[in-house]
Amino acid sequence: MSAPQISGKSHRDALADFGTALVQVKNNRGLTLAEMAHVMRKSDDQLARYIAGDMEMGVVAWMLAAEEWPELSDKLAETATERAMKARQRALDLDLPARRSAAA
Repeated sequence: MSAPQISGKSHRDALADFGTALVQVKNNRGLTLAEMAHVMRKSDDQLARYIAGDMEMGVVAWMLAAEEWPELSDKLAETATERAMKARQRALDLDLPARRSAAA
């Protein structure tokens, strides 16, 4: 019997994508594992296993996470190429000219 495919991905790759999406939300929002675990009603250890792609996440935990962090679904949909491109982006530290007042 062959391994199940989820949207053309292996089971392991699908779990890794979920983990990547979770860690991106964690890092972007400056959250701790404990804060995320509390929202998802899971232990820190379970959340760490989700992030590592070592454990499947239940529907209720996913729905709690998606409700709290709406960007999670978008992060899940990002491809590896898009993530790599975003990682290479750098902010331009440009001083924008001050607007001239309309009265001048």
